[in-house]
Amino acid sequence: MKKKNNEILKKTLIILSFAYFYLFIVSVYPTDYSTTLPGDTKATEEIFKIENHNVFSMDTIFVITYSPLTYLQKSIIEFISNDNISKTNDFNKENNNIEKYKIGQIQKQNSFNKSAILAYKKANKFIDYSFHGYVNLSNSSNDIKVGDIIRTINDIELVEGIDFQQFQSINIYKIELIRKNKMVRLEYQNQNPDIKLYLDSYYEINSSIPAISLSNELDFIGGPSGGLITALSIYASLKQLVLEYKISGTGVISLNGEVKPVGGLIQKYYTAYSNSDFFMIPSSQLEIFNSVENSKIIPISNFDEAINFLENLK
Repeated sequence: MKKKNNEILKKTLIILSFAYFYLFIVSVYPTDYSTTLPGDTKATEEIFKIENHNVFSMDTIFVITYSPLTYLQKSIIEFISNDNISKTNDFNKENNNIEKYKIGQIQKQNSFNKSAILAYKKANKFIDYSFHGYVNLSNSSNDIKVGDIIRTINDIELVEGIDFQQFQSINIYKIELIRKNKMVRLEYQNQNPDIKLYLDSYYEINSSIPAISLSNELDFIGGPSGGLITALSIYASLKQLVLEYKISGTGVISLNGEVKPVGGLIQKYYTAYSNSDFFMIPSSQLEIFNSVENSKIIPISNFDEAINFLENLK
């Protein structure tokens, strides 16, 4: 009997060890999937200050993105809502969490600068700014680091709006860039045509009247998707508009006023819609809401449309 009990105990321990090993694997082993979940809103009056002006506050939105998911995390989120899971893109594969945080902060600062420049111009207020080149927002190359600002390629200055296709067939790159306020010169052979740099035109504000400043207290928020609402809030503040509406939204803004797509749009909508009178989105992503009948959704393709909508509310 004792021998039989020992055999049963051994079999039980073996089964439990396999179960424990399986649970360990599904808990820690990564998949090729990521998730984006609803987050929270932040009022623009917490994001920036304008000298001697009350901020016309609107809500920007941030969501929670996690990558990669483990098998256990993927199973749990799939059980809750399969719509929140997607294949991990190249950007998330190439950059670790520290690099993604740094990229998000660069994007936020650059987006804020573009928003302020655009809004000040539209409000006919003085703003002096400089174009410095194109900032790298990926770790896909071992030579060019996150945050490097590329100034020239093969002695060709990277001016605003330059056509990068002219560099695709080059075999040897000679690059001048700014890294930590120092000029760095690189030369390397293009042996891997699959390497893609994620570049964004980089601007700095030298001075403005009235003075404007970005808060340093929201370091946990990054990325460029608050550009549209930030620009509109700055404009409304400079114009000293007074409206009794709660406006929120999302959209990447360019210096020419174009409103570009964002990630996690549905999650951002569900984060903010219940406390908003109007929710602005990029027009190019309106089809995402085909199944949502909601008069709060305002598609915007450029900054002039956003201004017209705002001023028609008066």
